[in-house]
Amino acid sequence: MVAPKLTPPAKQCRDELNRVVRSLSTLGLKLGTKTELNNQIETLAADLVGRLSETTQDAVTPRAAKAAEDLMNVLWPNASPEDCGQPDWWMSSLGRLCARNLRGEDRSVSHATAAAMLGITRGTVGTLSTRGRLAKHEDGGVSRASVLSRLGWPRA
Repeated sequence: MVAPKLTPPAKQCRDELNRVVRSLSTLGLKLGTKTELNNQIETLAADLVGRLSETTQDAVTPRAAKAAEDLMNVLWPNASPEDCGQPDWWMSSLGRLCARNLRGEDRSVSHATAAAMLGITRGTVGTLSTRGRLAKHEDGGVSRASVLSRLGWPRA
């Protein structure tokens, strides 16, 4: 089986899945030859990114939402990237694809965390919040959902 040509988000997905598999292999898990495993991971990465890419700005498909949820549970099993000290992960091509497809609970993130997630300054987060471009959260800070929404789609 020949692995598909990968897009940049699929390459990132492959690399992150390889990291997870390598950590499992240290425990003695064997999943076939290295070549077979690499081909399976590349195929899986291409499939996941394909499903994540099905979403339009008007609607998230159930397959895309499930792919985003499953991938986040594998890559970030204990906490979200911003809670693990890696809020800039959301700025990556794979992070942006996941952001546009994630749904669920909305919680508050601080201006500093939102700034790190978006790659902007805290002052810009404050300005975006004041202008209504990022939703204020009732617990303070801004809505994580509004930050993810802003990440998911390029601005004109």
